[in-house]
Amino acid sequence: MYSQDYDGRCVYGFPADNTTCAGITGRTGWRGWVSNGFYSYVKNAQIFECASNPGTRFNYFTWGNWCPNATVSVASYCYNYRGLSNRSDSEFQQPAEFLVLWDSDNKWNDRVPTSGYGIQDRDITEFRNSNWAYTHPHNEQNDWVYLDGHVKSGKLPQMRWEQIEFISSSSPNYGRSVMNPWQ
Repeated sequence: MYSQDYDGRCVYGFPADNTTCAGITGRTGWRGWVSNGFYSYVKNAQIFECASNPGTRFNYFTWGNWCPNATVSVASYCYNYRGLSNRSDSEFQQPAEFLVLWDSDNKWNDRVPTSGYGIQDRDITEFRNSNWAYTHPHNEQNDWVYLDGHVKSGKLPQMRWEQIEFISSSSPNYGRSVMNPWQ
């Protein structure tokens, strides 16, 4: 629905914009999280919290009470800003392969893979440490939401770079697991 209303574009976010959101009722404590882009399309903010792992995820209010009027205070999913933010639907050759969201305490995949942030230093580190409360909370599996809308269960070693990064098939990272460092 969001894409239809915004000329076929994916949700645009501002993950670096952590300024206060006073007066933005119904928004998350982090203004850049994806729920802020499509909050008006949902009837219940609880969809942003995993029902099988409630209350154990990152709580926005523990970070200095950034947004006291937020109704989305707990989120259980990582949004793929790097690969999706403000891109047109027509740019994706294989929407059934491109990842939008996955179970994670990391709220966004927002940095280049070599920057020391993003999936390498967040999700992958926690996966290697077997921190199943941070990632892979479903019998050590993650639920993945794809751009075409289908959902599938998997593990990070199965995730390939071209599923989260907008790269060409000639890239040295194409076809490689995200568990392998970016080249």
